[in-house]
Amino acid sequence: MDDERKLQPEKYAEVAKVVAAADNEQVLDFLTQMLVKDPELARTFKRRTTKRSASEAFQSYHAQIGDIFNAYMDSDAFIDTYNAGAFTDEIRNFVADDVQTLINDQQLSLALRVVNDLATMLAQLDIDDSDSELIILSQECCEAWENILDPAKPPLQRRAFRWFQKRASEEMGPLEDSIEYLLFKRFTTPDFLENKLSWTAQKLHDAEQLEDDSERTYFGGKWAAYHVQVMQELNRPAKEVEQFCVANLSYQPALQNYVESCVQRQDYEPAIRILQAGKEQAQGQHGNVAGYSRQLRKVYQQAGQIENYQHELWLLLTAYDPADIDLYREFKQLYSPEDWVGQRDKFFKALPLTVDLKPLYVEDQLYDKLLIAVMANSGLAGVYTYEALLKPRYPEHLLKKYSQTAQNMARKTGDRKHYRKLVKILLQMMNYPSGGNEVARLIKEWRVTYARRPAMMAELDWFDSIQF
Repeated sequence: MDDERKLQPEKYAEVAKVVAAADNEQVLDFLTQMLVKDPELARTFKRRTTKRSASEAFQSYHAQIGDIFNAYMDSDAFIDTYNAGAFTDEIRNFVADDVQTLINDQQLSLALRVVNDLATMLAQLDIDDSDSELIILSQECCEAWENILDPAKPPLQRRAFRWFQKRASEEMGPLEDSIEYLLFKRFTTPDFLENKLSWTAQKLHDAEQLEDDSERTYFGGKWAAYHVQVMQELNRPAKEVEQFCVANLSYQPALQNYVESCVQRQDYEPAIRILQAGKEQAQGQHGNVAGYSRQLRKVYQQAGQIENYQHELWLLLTAYDPADIDLYREFKQLYSPEDWVGQRDKFFKALPLTVDLKPLYVEDQLYDKLLIAVMANSGLAGVYTYEALLKPRYPEHLLKKYSQTAQNMARKTGDRKHYRKLVKILLQMMNYPSGGNEVARLIKEWRVTYARRPAMMAELDWFDSIQF
């Protein structure tokens, strides 16, 4: 009641004046009518005016949440796309009105039970959430939890912490991220941190027992990362944290967190040692080696170890992630325009023969080399990709490439789809100078050579109406 008076004092005073002018019988009759028409308002009135035990109050809210769920579920307990939006709006209103009222009235213990109950029911809900309804409601619960925890005293915080810990080991759907967020954003006093340290160690141990490789990697990485975070929040010795990371090199999220924290405090040597160890252990796992190398290159650069930085960049460009365009641009910036040509030639020679250099040729406007590479490729994929750049400069070469490709396709028999692709290439050739003459030449030749292919001849009839 006090909230309305504070938020809308003028409107509250006006309504209060009207009510005061009515006699008791009028007020009672009007109130009764309104409560009969609006069951939700009746429930709110009952909660405001009836003294109940905490258990009875909770059961009332539990029933109210259940009524909202049931109102939008079909016979299979599913909320379809047509009802999902209205359901979401009503739950949001429940949190904004009923739960927030409990928080404002300092009934924090009851508010926590109600939000926990709502979250548990949402985790089990079968709903078409094409518009991310469950994520929206998860965020609503998260905000409500934060509003409860802000003023909560230690006993209630401990109760909330135990509930979150328990649910972090259960299937909570979209609520899982919110629960983990709260567990590791809040509860930062030493007693909670010590609890989280032993708990994350146990969760890591449990993850390591999983039989599925992908699950073991994912959950192991997640809990190792949280363990490192808690160790740092407890100000554990840097050597101890580093030893844990070295012992868990296979969990990159944990290493990443530790490396980032080292860099932030400009303590580069531990970060370098960890990344070097991780890179060494990952030998044979190409993607992982490249990942460690990319991080190492950045740390070397931030640490001012220029020679090591340049060496790691060279390894990335020539071995781990060859010819990556962003790394190439970074490499180019190391040299003056005068020195760059020689360094570029040296770099090109160091690359494996299988590397596609065409994007690099485009970057440096080496169109002659780009043309040679496109002409050397089988098919027309390279032509389609770089046609806008090459056609104005080398139209006769690209026309020749089209013609060669068309003739290679024509030698193979196929269905109508095959010959329609052939016709499409001929039409593209006609956009080139002298393209019409080349198309006419090919069609005349094919009508003789492949006269016994009726499907091909039928598709070529499309050109009979064209004046070459």
